[in-house]
Amino acid sequence: MKARRLLILLVPMVFLFVLGVACDGEDPTAAPAPAQDMSAEEISSLVAAAVAAQAQPGASAEEIQAIVDAATAAAAESGVTGEELAMAIDNAVSDAVSQAVAATPAPTPTPFVAMEEKRKLTIALNNFASEEIAPHKAGTLSGIAHVANYADHLLGLTVDNQFTNQWGLSKSWEQIDGRTYDFTIKEGIKFHDGDDFTVEDAKGAIELLATEEAAGAFCLYCGTWIQILDSVDIVGPDKLRINLTRDEPFLYDILAPKAAADSYLASKRKWEEAGGNSQAWEDAGAPGTGPWDWVGRSLGTSNSFEKWDGYYSPAFKARFDEMEIILTVEDAPRVAQVRTGEVDLAVSSGAFVDEIRAAGLDVVGPKQGDTLYLNFYQSRDPAHCTNKLEVRKALNLAVDVQAVASALYAPGTYSLTASPFFTPYDEGFRPDLQPYGFDPEEAKRLIDEHCPNMEMTVYAFSFGVAPEMIDAQAAAVTYYRGIGIDAELVPIDWTAVQSLVRSDQPLSDQGVQNPSGVHVIPAARNFGEKIRTHGLWLAVGGSVDGIWSDKYIDLRLQYASDTNPVTRSALAQRVAKLMYDEYVNIPIAFRDVIYAGNPETVCGWTPLNGTQVALMFNTAEPCR
Repeated sequence: MKARRLLILLVPMVFLFVLGVACDGEDPTAAPAPAQDMSAEEISSLVAAAVAAQAQPGASAEEIQAIVDAATAAAAESGVTGEELAMAIDNAVSDAVSQAVAATPAPTPTPFVAMEEKRKLTIALNNFASEEIAPHKAGTLSGIAHVANYADHLLGLTVDNQFTNQWGLSKSWEQIDGRTYDFTIKEGIKFHDGDDFTVEDAKGAIELLATEEAAGAFCLYCGTWIQILDSVDIVGPDKLRINLTRDEPFLYDILAPKAAADSYLASKRKWEEAGGNSQAWEDAGAPGTGPWDWVGRSLGTSNSFEKWDGYYSPAFKARFDEMEIILTVEDAPRVAQVRTGEVDLAVSSGAFVDEIRAAGLDVVGPKQGDTLYLNFYQSRDPAHCTNKLEVRKALNLAVDVQAVASALYAPGTYSLTASPFFTPYDEGFRPDLQPYGFDPEEAKRLIDEHCPNMEMTVYAFSFGVAPEMIDAQAAAVTYYRGIGIDAELVPIDWTAVQSLVRSDQPLSDQGVQNPSGVHVIPAARNFGEKIRTHGLWLAVGGSVDGIWSDKYIDLRLQYASDTNPVTRSALAQRVAKLMYDEYVNIPIAFRDVIYAGNPETVCGWTPLNGTQVALMFNTAEPCR
């Protein structure tokens, strides 16, 4: 019955995504009889027929349902696995949609449509970070206003973070063994400049991700690519083979934008033709393959895009004709911009939920998208007091997490958590581990005993997805001072902090004492990647540098290379308990990602990424 349940879930989603696609040729409404020996491919062809019938003029609901019922019954009786069926359905629907688009002549617009004003989507963010525009260098945080909208991934995701080929550059994929993966690249994909995207472009794009240039920029996952990529081979006219240096059961997780994975593909050929640097890439128009064509920008102010009519996935073409992403630093002005109609969507602090609703606006965005936490940079450096377990414990006990969370978020938009590294999404989740609690007297005693006259530098910055981060940092400083720590709040941009914590020179050598900051980790990212991106340091493929011991390097690699889900889960839970007992950081809240939405202009938005960063706005629905 597994295949039957899967089909029941997929068919309505397929119908929703391809609504409006018509197909010429044979009558798609004839319902074939189910057969017990039907293959996954044969069953999926029924779904493809239903897709075509959904928009076929004159097709009745009864005729469409007959096809769906036949496919459902066949799936239940055939014995094919859910994985086989899912891949076959994706392939059949992808082919059916492509053929329908190729066969259907462009409609002649009526005078009314021709005169209709173009629909523009305007989005306000609180931070543009580095504004790096090159896909293999930008990463998810620093490139949020650019790359996620015009670039692409090898694999796509559904709204619930399942892999799909309904968008993404691969038609199909297969794991040959633990170190070998094959990907069949779709035909007919175009760059925004009209050039063909080929399997050679896909090969070069993966190779760019594994360069020192990419790893040394803002790409979170390029450090992983350098560690695991052995080679990329072309093994057929449209087939790519990725060979790894070790078993990596989570390769798909970093190829798709799952949990903010940032393996954005930039053609190596086009990168080199443009001049091989970010400015040259911008001057060349940043040729991508995504649903939006990047038009231009004003640094520190705005970015402009147009709908890409040549996008290879009709189901995921942008719904708006134009899009502009603007920078508005403060919360209240962003909400005001939505209220006055200047902006359609605006990222917001959770504390503004009541104001958003009182203004008659919608509260939208991913649910339970990430975890907010306080991080101790370079605590592996013995010169920092945070290298000591007793000090990390004191810093946890010093902060009233419940008070901070309730001040930052509205009821129903967050929950307390014991660690940012394990949530209900993770193999490492331990419901028996609870928040540490608030005990300032014990915290002061520990500081006086293990680090008297302690100084601390707390960097105040926020990402373009979590404006409340600065408030959390300011609150932490207040609590630290309450137990006698000389804590200093230092306003700074994240890109500057990143350069500091990634430096080969320890911050203690630069006179920085016990550096700290507030971060968010995507909740759906797998346990091992959370440790890498938000724990390890640049030299070992990490990013944030917040774990105090080298032992986590080996533990993370052991987890990442274990292809047995039972033993991998057991290891994850053991490591979770270890991190908890060692007070690796200060968890604040497992939170929703809040956007204020204008109900008169945006009548629906399901962020495909499902996480807090690099959200895709092509699924925002304009009100008719």
